[in-house]
Amino acid sequence: MKTAFTCLFLLVAVPLARAQQSTPDKSPLAIEVSIVRDSLPRELFRRGGDFRVQTKITNISGEKQTITVWSQPGWSWLADSPLVHPDTNANQNVSETRVLRPGEVYGEDVGMHFYPRDRKPVTFRLGFFPKAKLPVSGRPDAIPTDQIFWSNAVRLTP
Repeated sequence: MKTAFTCLFLLVAVPLARAQQSTPDKSPLAIEVSIVRDSLPRELFRRGGDFRVQTKITNISGEKQTITVWSQPGWSWLADSPLVHPDTNANQNVSETRVLRPGEVYGEDVGMHFYPRDRKPVTFRLGFFPKAKLPVSGRPDAIPTDQIFWSNAVRLTP
């Protein structure tokens, strides 16, 4: 009985300990998004699914953090839903490096597209890759998944 208990303990305790060890350090950036509600009743949303989100990137660490943003803001973001995509239309797209001091917030509106097949609500998050050398949007496989900072989930109800 004692051997069975010890085996059961090891089966539970060892994977739990490994999971706790592999937990990444606290993220230096907090990402928040919210849907710009006055972009939803407009004709562009009703006709083509175009809407806007407000993004906020906050440095929650005690050190300066460097981020890369693009002149077309949609190029800085990934969506975790195949029904929602950042707007990437741009005549020219130039990157800019910004340094956020501890507690500093960088925010901007980002154009989005919702491709509704049946107009049901969709919940999604946006991911931000702070050290991008190339535009991020549309390239999820080129970005190391452990270096993407994900936002809170938001629900879009058409």
